[in-house]
Amino acid sequence: MTIEKTKATETVYAAIDDLNRELGKSQQLEKSPSTVLSGEGSGLDSLAIVSFQMILEEKIGDAFGADLFLDFDQFIDVTGTETRTVESLIDYILANVDQGTAAP
Repeated sequence: MTIEKTKATETVYAAIDDLNRELGKSQQLEKSPSTVLSGEGSGLDSLAIVSFQMILEEKIGDAFGADLFLDFDQFIDVTGTETRTVESLIDYILANVDQGTAAP
């Protein structure tokens, strides 16, 4: 299955909108490819990351008609030693849906 980057981006941004409704004003994520999700400059705590994961998995299912179980270790660096951005998340989604990692 080949998906368009635009659709993947819209899906991630919709998940950010949902997450922002749960977060305080100081934690709000900007809808930008350069927004930092983990590493230096990230404002998300572990609870927010888990919430974002759940929201995003649901949005991916709705948008692409397939379940994609996100392995956050692949695109969210939990050690904080590497910066991960919205753009790297979108690339991760594109690669995994295209490789058939999503279950139909």
